[in-house]
Amino acid sequence: MTQVSTVYDALETLIEGELSGYGKLPNPYDPENNSGLLLDKGYGIAFGPGVNTERYVNCKITIERVFSIPLVNVVVATENDTDRHATLEKTIQEDAFKIIKALENDSRLGGAAVKARYSDDSGVLFLEGDREKYLLQQLEVAVEYFEDLS
Repeated sequence: MTQVSTVYDALETLIEGELSGYGKLPNPYDPENNSGLLLDKGYGIAFGPGVNTERYVNCKITIERVFSIPLVNVVVATENDTDRHATLEKTIQEDAFKIIKALENDSRLGGAAVKARYSDDSGVLFLEGDREKYLLQQLEVAVEYFEDLS
């Protein structure tokens, strides 16, 4: 198994430790195309682009890879209930910050990475499904890790 798998597993452990009540989305690359049941309160981890950081140490290469972490919550408010919409938007922001804070407190992902850091996010987006409406916030996390070349 390569280190990128270990990093993925460490990210999953971190997220699951911070977000209670969330289920894992089978398709994190296209969040709105997951089952409505999973979109009620879901997260995913998608492999994004990687770059060679050009630091070679003892037959190892360092790679910095971006992981996209979509958070999705169902909108349980009427169209004109501005207070409830604001509460839902703040809740998904608070959940996103739980992940950011956990990364800041464990930037090595329990030893799986050289460095993990929150880089940016999408802000709160609105998705409309067949039956329900959802809020989506997509975090981007850059993780630098070693891969063995021997």
